[in-house]
Amino acid sequence: MGNKSTKKLKDPNERKKSEFSLHLQHWSTGWNFTDEHKAIVKEEFFRYNLQDVLSLFFSIIGEYDDYRAYYRLTYPTLCDINKDNTLSMNYYIPSEWIKAKKDIRMTIMGYGGSGKSNLVLRLVTDTFMDECDPTIEDSYRKNLTLCEGTSCFLDVLDTAGREEYPSMLEQWVRESDCVIIVYNISGPYSPEEAIEPYFSVVRRVKKGTVLVAATKNDLRHDFAKNKHNLDKAIDFCKQNKLCYIETSAKDNINVHFLFQYAVYNLWFDSLAD
Repeated sequence: MGNKSTKKLKDPNERKKSEFSLHLQHWSTGWNFTDEHKAIVKEEFFRYNLQDVLSLFFSIIGEYDDYRAYYRLTYPTLCDINKDNTLSMNYYIPSEWIKAKKDIRMTIMGYGGSGKSNLVLRLVTDTFMDECDPTIEDSYRKNLTLCEGTSCFLDVLDTAGREEYPSMLEQWVRESDCVIIVYNISGPYSPEEAIEPYFSVVRRVKKGTVLVAATKNDLRHDFAKNKHNLDKAIDFCKQNKLCYIETSAKDNINVHFLFQYAVYNLWFDSLAD
């Protein structure tokens, strides 16, 4: 018969950061019809003397070219997304921690026009604006669901760009539990120029939770041209142990996950090394 044994679950408060590791993942929408694919199709069409309809075939394929790749550098064993785009939490935050935090204060930082406001609007009102007025300081409140039966309140502060109100950055950081630095994938700034100035301010003020949100992924049409910037952003985040999540407020992709994950990241930072 033998003896039955049960595995004792570890107390959430006993977990250590060393039990989690950063992983780079990616998933995509649509399918990627590359130049290599086109060359193979062209060869086959010529083989069967179908070159007369080749341009028509390519035009039809182009109508359905909705491929978008989304990358994220996170702790997937902490919190992740299922294939059906639902939240998968491999480790639950202790309810006592949620109750003790009460309201979680998050500050969104980044250069003007980087997509900060639309990230917040998509989260709070599920809307997207093609044009947003410049922000000085707008605050929002959101009851965010983390998992079944568990939620928390977020106080989200949408801020002006560093170039507009540099003197206010430290105050915003000092009053927040978590800072999300926004990097516009299609913008004029390199990852270092977009992320490092804000990250240095946070580290100068306090040792707090920081994430990087890459925005406007829907505008990254030529991935090959943008791969260098992606590599630079990932390298910076790895060196500084920051999580990186690509989003699209317009297409409503990864926005809620970004803020849900930020709460998990905040709890993760409370664990012992």
